[in-house]
Amino acid sequence: MIQGGYLKIEGKSNYQIYKVSEVTMIKTNEFISMAESLPIDMRIQLIDTLLNSIHPSKKEIDILWAKEADKRVEEIKIGKVKTIPGENVFKEIQSRFSK
Repeated sequence: MIQGGYLKIEGKSNYQIYKVSEVTMIKTNEFISMAESLPIDMRIQLIDTLLNSIHPSKKEIDILWAKEADKRVEEIKIGKVKTIPGENVFKEIQSRFSK
């Protein structure tokens, strides 16, 4: 987590704090190795933070997608929409691209 110019990397029982300027001096493979050694929940948090820094989510779009998902679930429940088994979908995709 980066706060106030510092990167805080927490471990199971301890954490280290690096100045962001020091982190830029760490070689890429060292940083990747550090990230890979983190517990899974921290790696997920790191990935989420990095992705959000590249493409921040927009609340209004997230709300619209949630409403759309709810609508689609309801359409399935009431039988308005017919579902297709995933196995059939993948077979169709495979047949289209194998030609």
